[in-house]
Amino acid sequence: MVSVLQQGLRLGLGALLATASSVTHAFPTLPMLVDPTVDDAAPLATIWPALSGARLGDLPMMLEQGEIRVLTSLSLGWYYIERGRPKGKVVALLELLKQDLKKQLGRDADQLKLTPIPVRRDQLIPFLLEGYGDLIVANLTITPERESEIAFSQPWREGVSEWVVSGPDWPELTEWTELAGRSLVVNPDSSYYASAEVMNQRLRQQGLVPMTLIPADPRLEDEDLLALVASGHFSATVVDDFKLGPWLTRFPQLQAQTAVPLRQDGAVGFGLRRDNPALLAQLNQFVEAHPQQGRSMALIAHRYLISDSWLKPSLDTEPFGPMPELVGLFQRYGEQYGFDWVLLAAFAFQESGFNPRARSPVGAVGIMQVMPSTAREMGIGNLTVAENNIHAGTQYLDRLRTLYFDDPELSEFNRALFAMAAYNAGPNRINRLRREAAARGRDPNQWFNNVEDLAAADIGAETVTFVANLYRYYIAYKRVLAEQAQRDQVREVLERGLNPQR
Repeated sequence: MVSVLQQGLRLGLGALLATASSVTHAFPTLPMLVDPTVDDAAPLATIWPALSGARLGDLPMMLEQGEIRVLTSLSLGWYYIERGRPKGKVVALLELLKQDLKKQLGRDADQLKLTPIPVRRDQLIPFLLEGYGDLIVANLTITPERESEIAFSQPWREGVSEWVVSGPDWPELTEWTELAGRSLVVNPDSSYYASAEVMNQRLRQQGLVPMTLIPADPRLEDEDLLALVASGHFSATVVDDFKLGPWLTRFPQLQAQTAVPLRQDGAVGFGLRRDNPALLAQLNQFVEAHPQQGRSMALIAHRYLISDSWLKPSLDTEPFGPMPELVGLFQRYGEQYGFDWVLLAAFAFQESGFNPRARSPVGAVGIMQVMPSTAREMGIGNLTVAENNIHAGTQYLDRLRTLYFDDPELSEFNRALFAMAAYNAGPNRINRLRREAAARGRDPNQWFNNVEDLAAADIGAETVTFVANLYRYYIAYKRVLAEQAQRDQVREVLERGLNPQR
């Protein structure tokens, strides 16, 4: 569960790739490092039940559903997991946007969730158009090619330059003509690739040899390519100027060729479907209220784009903190009791932050916040031992699900959600709210935007927030695991190329 960049830094990509000269020369002949269609080709609906079915409506439909699905990219500093918690600029941006939407829309947005869904960069626009997301927040540069497919908000960042970033073997370039004949590794779905093609046209017009553009696998993000350039595997890549600072500190051997930008005065905006005018109006209002140089956006930029204080912790810790030791336990007891182990992990993080010593004011103990009396009833002792705690918590969830939520009309996912809500608020109360939901014409078999609304009015925010948070962690974990598995596949191909005898 470690990204390509983390693996490279820990194993030493320099050593790993030291014998790469012949392989490097071979890469320009390859159409792609890995065929991206061999995995994750199914729509998002197959990845987690809560997102089954495409939705194409505008903001009123999103408010009715209680959710805006935000497509983003998994990238350190932008959106990543550190010790179980989603972090990065996108998290801060969405929190600011949610506050603004609640302020502008009032009670209509009380239960609104903004759910980040990290996907490959080449999937952002297709999934948006297919209805598996409502908004793209992924550092998308506004280009004519993209504007022919989707709408953009007013730019939330302007004056963006795209810099060539080279390894130590390049001299400092002073003229754009010095790019002739050089090679760049670039994501073909990025604005960088389009900019490089424009530069190649200029070079050809001058009778010069164009650059060789090596298409990177779409699973790899900017930081992955920077690590490969720093190691000497590729000679150069392209990165937006505003997010480069921390990486130049991390990789001092990299050179930003600032005298030969491939693009200047670029702009970055939120992406959305063209037939979503209500959402567009709210996004434009948000951008106007929070200008690039304003306090809120400046603080977010300083935290994740200027300062590098976030970088070392994100590289030096596993994304799920202590979870490598816990994953086997979540998997074992998830299989034994019929729960998705990732959902159990999300539940545990919401309960305790994976802290085995956590104690609640009412006496609940450990990772799953189990009451000692409940554990004794099940014959399980010493709740400070992780295995005992996870076993007891999962067994109790199964008991709640079996005794109180065995309705055949409930989906398995909603059965689990209702059991988790009951773990927090009590099963009799949750079933009473289900009956009230049915009496009021709401769906008693759906937690989100149905029983959830009655729980907010009857119990207050605690249980609603509890389930909403664990749901967001579940989605984040599920996608991060999928994305990292794909990046591991890319790394495996690189290693095989460097070690053909494997």
